[in-house]
Amino acid sequence: MDLSNITCNACFVRIFGFEFVFQLIKNIICNYILSTDESNNYMYCQLCKLCAGPLFDPPKVGEEIYYFPQGHIEHAIFYFQTYYILSLIYMDDELCQLKPNFDIPSKIRCNVFSIKLKLYLLTVNETTTDEIYAEISLLPDISEVEIPTPKPENNIQNINYFTKVLSASDTSKKGSFVLNKRHAIECLPLLDTSKLTPSQEVIAKDMHGHEWKFKHTLRGTPQRHLFTSGWNDFSKRKDLDVGDSFVFLRGENGESRVGIRKAAIHQQHNKPSSLISKQSMHHGIVATPLNAVKRKCMFVVFYKPRSSQFLVNFDKFIDGVNKKFSIGSRFLMKFEGRDFNEIRYYGTIVRVRDFSTHWKDSEWRSLEVR
Repeated sequence: MDLSNITCNACFVRIFGFEFVFQLIKNIICNYILSTDESNNYMYCQLCKLCAGPLFDPPKVGEEIYYFPQGHIEHAIFYFQTYYILSLIYMDDELCQLKPNFDIPSKIRCNVFSIKLKLYLLTVNETTTDEIYAEISLLPDISEVEIPTPKPENNIQNINYFTKVLSASDTSKKGSFVLNKRHAIECLPLLDTSKLTPSQEVIAKDMHGHEWKFKHTLRGTPQRHLFTSGWNDFSKRKDLDVGDSFVFLRGENGESRVGIRKAAIHQQHNKPSSLISKQSMHHGIVATPLNAVKRKCMFVVFYKPRSSQFLVNFDKFIDGVNKKFSIGSRFLMKFEGRDFNEIRYYGTIVRVRDFSTHWKDSEWRSLEVR
């Protein structure tokens, strides 16, 4: 079956919440600017994944997954909370409990048709951040449609990388960036230590393709590896703060890349007044995939780090359901800590229930853990 016959413009809508929300807030708080598309560049993709964090695990092309509308709603909630727009929709758990205007199932079986890692600049209250997201095209399960097989990645190479949570000295106006000795040895070209003050120029591209030049030197007592010249300009231009993370990677071909991961942004006061209702947000999210199911066409979602994983691998889901979690069972869940490390929390299942009375027999958030 020709895919072009089942792809309709009405369904091929890019939703993250839903798109008109961006248009509403664009001129109020955010400058939304898409960067150059390097989604097929191996080094760029590796940098994106590192900056996104260890728990960012988007599906692969050809993978069979379940799409959870409730999780997508929470995904949108997290985004708006993170960027100070919470009051636009007054979000909390009650949003997931709103009754849909549509008869939509709690989960939709889909195939992943395409995925691209992308980047945009988001400016909030004069602070600009590089935001990574995956643009994922989903096709509701249609047996007569041939799903593409994953293409081998181009220019695959071995890479070395490090991440560092920035300290006060790293972000001070006249400071320099202190590298761990092991990171400097593994990820940077070797210095000529026969010189009194060994130094070299390191050139690395950021996610926008801009080249940054850092002077890497070894000095002090005891000797330390430092980025000196070029670091202050980088820190200023990227608006770095204590707690942000610096990412550096170098491929076997000598190409270097740098990225930043901003610390979690907390809510602040003086939020804008409400522009759209939580009911509109809720119904806008669920309408598009339902339309795609009815018309047998694709829909696109934006999948961001640090939020609800509303796309779940089909086999993993079936395996989880077959385990039949019961009250008293032990439970393990992963969270992200500082410096990209994983933190594991253990608990005990104390209740198994429908999270929402309007989503019967939904597995989404059906386990209460203590």
